[in-house]
Amino acid sequence: MFSLSTKKIAMKNNKIFIITGIILLLASALWFFSEIVFYVLIALVLSMIGRPIVVKLCVIQIKQFKINESVAAIITLFFMIFIFAMFFILLIPILINEAKVISSIDIQTVMQLYQEPIHNIELFLKSYNIINQDQTLVALFSEKIMKLLQLINFSDLFTTILSLAGSVLISMFAILFITFFFLKDALLFNNVIMIFTPTEYHTELKHVMISSRKLISRYFIGLLLEMLAMCILLWIGLSIIGIKNAFLIAFIGGIMVIIPYIGVLIGTAVALVFGITTALGANVNADILQIAWNILVVYGIVKLIDDFVLQPFIYSNSVKAHPLEIFLIILMAGSLAGILGMVLAIPTYTFLRILAKEFFSQLNFVKKLTEKI
Repeated sequence: MFSLSTKKIAMKNNKIFIITGIILLLASALWFFSEIVFYVLIALVLSMIGRPIVVKLCVIQIKQFKINESVAAIITLFFMIFIFAMFFILLIPILINEAKVISSIDIQTVMQLYQEPIHNIELFLKSYNIINQDQTLVALFSEKIMKLLQLINFSDLFTTILSLAGSVLISMFAILFITFFFLKDALLFNNVIMIFTPTEYHTELKHVMISSRKLISRYFIGLLLEMLAMCILLWIGLSIIGIKNAFLIAFIGGIMVIIPYIGVLIGTAVALVFGITTALGANVNADILQIAWNILVVYGIVKLIDDFVLQPFIYSNSVKAHPLEIFLIILMAGSLAGILGMVLAIPTYTFLRILAKEFFSQLNFVKKLTEKI
């Protein structure tokens, strides 16, 4: 009896070691090929969004003609490209107009009008030795800008632009190519994963893939709804206080929500820059302090709605995890991989929790972490 129980324990331990080794090996490979993994993940998310359209199209039948999955995938892909293209077509003229407004601002006049508050800020910074006693903010900013310009090699600027454009085109082609096959075959990703998994673990892995697809799909759908809600709320708020180009600012603020927690702060900074420069372009005597305060109030109210209504639903309910748990995971992911890590933190953590529940459910801390899944 003792030897039998010992053998069972040994078998369980071996199983844990084997699975842990496979996970670590897979994680290392994913880290090494992070750029390709990024393409695949984006394509997977796009396929999750577009797959329902493919299913609907495949049901359509006109006389003897029926749309197959390949044609449905192509139509869906072109539809998604059209939606993204329309956003850019609408936004580019607004961005060009914003650039013209900023370039038309008389900086010297603005500096003269706000000479007193600038002087007060200088005194405050000097009192805490943040800047030297003989420095001025104007000189300091000019120095920083000159250093930045010196770092740029303008002779290579054209080459850099071409290289960047080439990289973007290659990335877009790769993502669209992978998305097409994910749209065409909903089980393609699962089948690829199965190839690299030992046969004895196929049943457990199928459960993992089904559960993770369900939870991660809910998360991304919720995230899209959050972005849409934030865009609408910010657009309404900024329009009420009379900010020009409210749609552009609100759109940027809504998109920034994809970065958990700090995205709203980035969106607020963009709103302040665009709102103040647009106001100064229209009227150099505009009360920029009042404009800045109005923008901060709007973003503050919308941020409260996001914190207490939208985020708890998306980050907690959709992935079945405690808000503090999610917050710590996002912080760790950000320290490891920056902004990209923060964006991918929640879906990656969700997948790992499901994986742990399926293969390591005998461990107490795993039971606690996965009890709500």
